[in-house]
Amino acid sequence: MEPEAAPETSSIDKLAKTFEPLSKALGLLLIAAYATGYLTVSLYYSSLGMGLTNVLKPEILSAGFIFLLFTVSPMWGSYYSFKLEELRDTAESSSYYTTILKGASQLFTFSVLLAIPASAIFVLSSFNPPKWNTAVYCLVYALDAAVWTTLSVSRKVQELTRRAPWTLWAVSAAILLSWFFLSINPGNGFTRRRLSLWFFACGFFPMLALTPNLRKDSSRLHWPYQAFQILCFLAIFPTRVFPYIASQWGGGQPVSALLTLSKDSVVLPQRSIRVGIIAQDDAGIYVLADGGHKAVFVPRSSVGAIVFSKDSRDLLK
Repeated sequence: MEPEAAPETSSIDKLAKTFEPLSKALGLLLIAAYATGYLTVSLYYSSLGMGLTNVLKPEILSAGFIFLLFTVSPMWGSYYSFKLEELRDTAESSSYYTTILKGASQLFTFSVLLAIPASAIFVLSSFNPPKWNTAVYCLVYALDAAVWTTLSVSRKVQELTRRAPWTLWAVSAAILLSWFFLSINPGNGFTRRRLSLWFFACGFFPMLALTPNLRKDSSRLHWPYQAFQILCFLAIFPTRVFPYIASQWGGGQPVSALLTLSKDSVVLPQRSIRVGIIAQDDAGIYVLADGGHKAVFVPRSSVGAIVFSKDSRDLLK
């Protein structure tokens, strides 16, 4: 009877070996989500004059996951676009037709991987551009991704970066500065145009770092450049992206509400004020006044009634 148990034991071992890397990946994902979420929420609260007192807030983990979605998903797309480039380089046939087919496959994969999450954000966004509709934004974004992918795999461009490596860094710096300027440009919220810039930047900069001629040169160390990218994303995301993502999607957009103060309130008793609710606990709520830039704490004893609204756009001017 004992020999019959061997196949069952073997299958259990195989199952354990299969789930072991998955459990490690899940643990790493949770750690990364918490770390980035803690930084995101802390910097966001700091910009509003608040402090993060509860390090176990569930919003921290959701903020981390939304950061990873906004940053890692386009990075992942750009990485796999170069995996397809490797397949093209090792193809047995080097005919012009085969090159076109594999190049088209690469462009399609890269554009779709970036355009799908960007399009979803565009559709769910409550900010409607005055002239362009969602289809136009998605089309322009997909074309941008295709153009940059084409340039990155172009033999002439690769030869140029080999002869003059500074051109790659100059273009990267110019696009980073342009993107940063457009991101901080004043306007009503983080519009669809800026969201497309965010996805484009997240995909473009890793694409430069993963260019084939750079990866084949083992003497170059790219981790400082990649670490700088992540630091840039972490510095800009909490104040330029996170506050304009709806709270039900894991973002920090204030929940629009009509707050009626109680008769025991020291300030403006029994008055109704339109506010955006940022956070709340047993002690009270943190609100952002209409047109304000700093959060105000309202004790529970001063809260008479709260009527929630669906529209939070005017609070983000």
